[in-house]
Amino acid sequence: MPHPLVEKAKSELEQAQSQLDTALAAWDTSVAELWRTSLALTQAQKRVTHAHELLRDALDAVSDARE
Repeated sequence: MPHPLVEKAKSELEQAQSQLDTALAAWDTSVAELWRTSLALTQAQKRVTHAHELLRDALDAVSDARE
């Protein structure tokens, strides 16, 4: 029969491993969400830049038409 301290250490190790697994799963989820957010921000910035270019072209066209 194992010594009670060995059993206690085994139990603590199993609990620590479970806590570590939970923390790693949360980390993976956080990193994935950060990646999705980064991609969304990049796409939004591209759209803002494109809209700015369209607006600039439209203002140039209006300006040229007045001349």
